[in-house]
Amino acid sequence: MTYTEIHYNINNVGNKIEILLIGDGSQIQDLLKDTLQSIGYEVRMAEDLYVANEILSNYPIDLILIDSGMVDSSNFRFIRAVRARLKHIPIILMADPVHKFDLERAKDAGVDDFLQRPFRIERVERVIEDTLTLYDFRQIGENAFLNKRVLVVDDDKHLRLMLIDALRNYGYKPSGAGNGEKAMRILEREGFDMVISDIRMPKMDGISLMREIKDKCPFTPVVIITGYGQAYTLKKAFDAGADGFLSKPFRLKELERIIREFINGGR
Repeated sequence: MTYTEIHYNINNVGNKIEILLIGDGSQIQDLLKDTLQSIGYEVRMAEDLYVANEILSNYPIDLILIDSGMVDSSNFRFIRAVRARLKHIPIILMADPVHKFDLERAKDAGVDDFLQRPFRIERVERVIEDTLTLYDFRQIGENAFLNKRVLVVDDDKHLRLMLIDALRNYGYKPSGAGNGEKAMRILEREGFDMVISDIRMPKMDGISLMREIKDKCPFTPVVIITGYGQAYTLKKAFDAGADGFLSKPFRLKELERIIREFINGGR
């Protein structure tokens, strides 16, 4: 695969995470849908379990958010049915503090995590990210033969360590840096097959770092990660010299696909 083909493929692949939100269509759930969409998720709504089944049969859903009022808490029939048919889709149950249900029985039925109302959107986002990450880890294949070096640059320690753990499980040799200046010091001492960098960082932002890398290590691919809704769009990132681009939130398998195309594509 040539560089042009790789660049074209990355430029034309969407990576939005699709969430199925199952609830009674209340104003609160409409607000949750709007909020999730505003931070980059694709959200489909189902106001009953029949519609939910139709959506699951016809769309590539990544995660289910279901209101506890929609399930039979005595045996969780719907959740058991979904889990038996779609083992790869995580399920998060939303409930009020006063709602009575057996947490252990819910987990046995196939619920992966819980959100108790009222909840802050930061909590919702973190639970979604952590649950999807766990599923991506479970689906990692044995790729230890890759053994390539990847530098992850992000001032968000939680995200940086998550990416490092994921890449290590995929068979790569990852290292981390908390800012662009530290990343350049590491790059001056060691060679890497790829750099993955956030845009917004203290001391040296991701675009400045990328330009430094392209000046000193012109054949090292750089993938830029940006928060959804930030000023840097895909086109701006490529115009600035990025080889790949991902907007948060994203699935680990999408990041790994981009790395594999560059490292194994014979650029």
